[in-house]
Amino acid sequence: MQTILNHKIALLACILLISQAVFAQKKDKGIAATEKYVPKFSYSPPERSAVASTGITIALLAPIFLDKEISQAGNPWSDLAKSMANDVEELLTAKGFKVRGPFNSVDEMVFTDKENSDFVVQIFIDMEITNDRKWKSKYNVLSESVSYKVEKGNVNANTKLILTAISCFTSEKLWKKNLDLPQHNFTYSGTVKWDGYPTSVVEMALDNSLFNPVSKYLEEIYPQYFEILFNQFDKDEMANLAKEARKSDGDKRK
Repeated sequence: MQTILNHKIALLACILLISQAVFAQKKDKGIAATEKYVPKFSYSPPERSAVASTGITIALLAPIFLDKEISQAGNPWSDLAKSMANDVEELLTAKGFKVRGPFNSVDEMVFTDKENSDFVVQIFIDMEITNDRKWKSKYNVLSESVSYKVEKGNVNANTKLILTAISCFTSEKLWKKNLDLPQHNFTYSGTVKWDGYPTSVVEMALDNSLFNPVSKYLEEIYPQYFEILFNQFDKDEMANLAKEARKSDGDKRK
């Protein structure tokens, strides 16, 4: 009995040592230091008008990031843009507008989409993330290579929403608004070792120490987008836009 117990104790000790070794290896690679945070983007309008009560139909283009690197970087950016497209559609519907789309571009709209819409609305997300990083280097004698890790990063995030309205057929710009959101700052320490100096977007994709605070920032600021957007679509102003858009399109409409 004592022999069996000793074997069990030895086995548990072996498992513990292996687990500690695996954890240490992952931590060194920057994997286990922090788990990836999955932000939730959601919005519900504070009030709702009767469906299509304004008599105005808006063709909505899916919101896009102006920064090309961000727009191609995947999550959380792509999740934010996708959620925003759906929630802006819900916002407009709640304001009493009828919505067609969201479309990825005006070119994606067929003739009937344009003919049955008063004008097109596009939302651009102008986000600038600057990262002042202090690096710590380490020389590997065996491989004769140098690795780098962020000792301290100072991140400053600025966001602006740009709303534009254009006519359906001529794409004449009829309306534009620049909406600034509060600035956000935070610091972090990196956990991943790099062969060189990555861009902040690449670093964020592979180091959860940066990915997580940025994701939490996006989740926090998301409802603020809609607090601002909700007040931008005034019924009378949109009615005037509809008149201007149809005048711009002229005989291109049936």
